[in-house]
Amino acid sequence: ARYLKIAISEAVGNFGSGTEMHVFKVADTESLIQGDINRDKRIDDNDLTSYMNYTGLRKGDGDFDYVSIGDINKNNLIDAYDISVVATELDGGVRNSNDKVSGALTITPDKKTFKAGDEIRVTVAGKDLHHVNALSFALPYDAQELEYAGLELVDMKEMVNLTNDRLHTNGTKALYPTFVNRGNNTLLEEGNPTLFVIKFKAKRAGKWTLKAQDGLLVDRNLICLPWRFSAGGVFLRRLGRFLGRGGFSGFSRDSRDSRKSRESRNPRKPSPTHPAQSRPNCLLPLAKLQYTTKKATAEPKK
Repeated sequence: ARYLKIAISEAVGNFGSGTEMHVFKVADTESLIQGDINRDKRIDDNDLTSYMNYTGLRKGDGDFDYVSIGDINKNNLIDAYDISVVATELDGGVRNSNDKVSGALTITPDKKTFKAGDEIRVTVAGKDLHHVNALSFALPYDAQELEYAGLELVDMKEMVNLTNDRLHTNGTKALYPTFVNRGNNTLLEEGNPTLFVIKFKAKRAGKWTLKAQDGLLVDRNLICLPWRFSAGGVFLRRLGRFLGRGGFSGFSRDSRDSRKSRESRNPRKPSPTHPAQSRPNCLLPLAKLQYTTKKATAEPKK
């Protein structure tokens, strides 16, 4: 196991501290393998196939509770981070590297206004990309106004396309462009390539108002870069870097101070439809093997 998730249900004075912790598995409890979405005690192509079916599933959707074991970063969404945990184990796994993911995405529609029957082409491109092994974001849209018409892949290398046009249980629709590499396949790291084009067909006249949500870039080490959509409508802005196989780097002091200053002037309002966009969506990893205990205590080593 690389990590452990420990749930403390009772502690003296509701406080715990220590310099060493000894962890023991409770007899007759089940060990869960991170990414084993079909619960067959191993990571293989069957898990990747399951993820293909559930990409973009959110908490509140009918099947989410059944596959919640696959929501590894616990952001109530099946996204590129969750799928990468499996994909990086396939085809011999990935090579160790000190490189970390960086860069951004731009999303540019070819029309700001449209009439019934028009095709709207939305170009998704990289900006200073480096060491990108997977990416995903959500693009909610009004199904009474637009119809999803497919993707044109331009420069996605060998990435597996798991994009899903999903109708949620609450009746809303959202497109989830999602791409991951199997094993050690080629990374996206050529700077500013055009990656793919999303096509919509207009059912009636309207204006382009779609905003991407829950965007993230992931590298081979499961280091994850979350994003949120900017006010300008075409740029996914960096929120911070969260490490997948080694801890949490967080924000620099300058970025924290500047973000607080911006938010004091322009406080953000969470979306009632997609509340996850108001918080970073790539959290610290859970244990590869999770152990269930009724009570846990920790005492400092004497």
